[in-house]
Amino acid sequence: MEQGNYESIDEKRTESAPVSSKVDAMSDMPDPQAVSNEVRVEFDDIFREPQGGSASSLPQVFNISQMVYTYTTSIVYKIFSTLFSVVLSFFWGLTFAMLAFMTVWMINPGIRAFYIGINLFSGLYHTWIVLFCEPFYRACGLVFSRMSANFYFKPLPASIKEV
Repeated sequence: MEQGNYESIDEKRTESAPVSSKVDAMSDMPDPQAVSNEVRVEFDDIFREPQGGSASSLPQVFNISQMVYTYTTSIVYKIFSTLFSVVLSFFWGLTFAMLAFMTVWMINPGIRAFYIGINLFSGLYHTWIVLFCEPFYRACGLVFSRMSANFYFKPLPASIKEV
């Protein structure tokens, strides 16, 4: 056996094994892509007692509490996954299948039809502007460009200033 600091026998097995068996070992893991890391909550992540002082329990009580927590979370998770995993797998499979179906057969064609309609409307809008609005606004611009105005400041009379 090789000498080394290994945390578990499985880690040693996968580290010294060829690449193909590493892939097989990864596929045996429940979460090879580490999608559910945020739900891995250990006892030490939640309960921390200060070192020394009067606010700490007996080490035996703390160890028993940690063991009870670990077994309880394990057993409750196994019970719930046994009871609900098949039903929830069906539900989420159905949900994602419906989303995929709607995306392929409804949403993407709808977006494509919308862009085709917008393209047609944009051509009609451009024609309307060039034929009707642009000549009218050019004529108004020519009429109003010939006008001029002079503004000047005239001081207010003294009788208005006092009021």
